[in-house]
Amino acid sequence: MARRDEGDRIEYVTITRFESWEAVEEFGGEDWEQAFVPPKAQELLTDYDEYAEHYEVAHSEGV
Repeated sequence: MARRDEGDRIEYVTITRFESWEAVEEFGGEDWEQAFVPPKAQELLTDYDEYAEHYEVAHSEGV
């Protein structure tokens, strides 16, 4: 998880790594691009993105 102060707000980004695209789809279900934000987290956040952004790892040496 990463965070940054943005004026009077604090932004958070959660990075989750999966072994394959199939694992992403299995975790996310039918609409795997919809962001997974647990109900308790939704209660605490002012707002959040409805959709996740997916990236392939280009370099992971030393990680």
